[in-house]
Amino acid sequence: MLRRLYGTEAISNLTNLINHKLNLKLIGRDVEFILVQNVKKQNANVFDKEISKLNTKSSKNIAKTLIKLMPETNFEDEEDYSNIFKQLCEYLDMKNIGYNVEELKQAIISQYGENNALQFEKELNGELMEDLIIKNSEIEKILPQIKKIVIKFTQRYFTYEQKEEHITDLKILINKKLDSKYSDEDVWQILRFIEKENNIELFDKEISKLKNKSPDSIAKTLIKLSPETNFEDEEDYQFLLEHLEECLDRKNIGYNIEELKQELLSEYQSLKATNFEEKLSRDLDKRITVEEIEHLDGFQFESLLGELFRKAGYKVNVTKKSGDQGADLIVEKNGVSTAIQAKKYAGSVGNTAVQEVVAAMKYYDCDKSMVITTGKFTKGAFELAGRNGVQLIDKKGLDDLFDFIL
Repeated sequence: MLRRLYGTEAISNLTNLINHKLNLKLIGRDVEFILVQNVKKQNANVFDKEISKLNTKSSKNIAKTLIKLMPETNFEDEEDYSNIFKQLCEYLDMKNIGYNVEELKQAIISQYGENNALQFEKELNGELMEDLIIKNSEIEKILPQIKKIVIKFTQRYFTYEQKEEHITDLKILINKKLDSKYSDEDVWQILRFIEKENNIELFDKEISKLKNKSPDSIAKTLIKLSPETNFEDEEDYQFLLEHLEECLDRKNIGYNIEELKQELLSEYQSLKATNFEEKLSRDLDKRITVEEIEHLDGFQFESLLGELFRKAGYKVNVTKKSGDQGADLIVEKNGVSTAIQAKKYAGSVGNTAVQEVVAAMKYYDCDKSMVITTGKFTKGAFELAGRNGVQLIDKKGLDDLFDFIL
């Protein structure tokens, strides 16, 4: 391996030099062995220094570290990285760090491909980046003079549309303060730079307070810090997620991006439901009609029904948003429990909802089952419900339910 790396002549010259200096009679293979052991020792030290920094020693994080340490290695060619991979595995074994060989290899190939793609994108955009009207280095110089102004601007104008409407005003203010001639494009670049640094600083401060840096805790923190963001629309929070990722990478906090996105969606929908439930609690004395709930989403409709049944004296349990086994609510009164599936539909609800709530009734060990919709039911749904004792409440029945409870 070393002969291929350094060349036979280089090994021979090094052997002669060592023999001359130390008055020895080593042969080329002896020197190769010494070099191999030395490289192994150096690599082990480097691995120990870098991998020990990782909070989460996952295959992905270890792969990232290895690629960062060996920038000249072609990790698409197993022969090219086989020796360094073997040394890495020996180090992980020595430190009792659990790993799966095939999973680690796959993580290395995947990360290497991702790095190459990013590098290629940078090269494609290189000319554009070189021609940026204002460089980040220049922004850093003027930052102390304009940071407060820009942060106030972002706090007042949160959405892209609001910023776009007032970007020229911000440009005029900055140019006046700095006696400069920046363009709208310059100011957008300044805005993005300061927003990013400010967000990362804010995320770092809040995430550092978390004892448990789990995906759900991080998601709750991001949502708390960005109350105006719609986390059901990935485009609306993409830039925040990028800033969060950079913050987590800087702090060496391991994460799975898809899991994080799922937690953001789940936490956001849960918060929406809670907020809506609180609003209902404040307005319960007001007469509610079916027409007034047509603008609600599914989770808000479930929350509304939960509050209505509570008002009617039921004990209400809201099931998990995912994996609910076919029931959205479990209500209980006078020792009789009912599994309820809520369907916020404008059209017709068919057999599937009936089948699911029957299964849910058995799963949750309930006495009764019910499907409530803002739409109507198909003939097949009524027939199946009749055979299984499922109570169906459609749009007209829902209005009657409101009359009864309120």
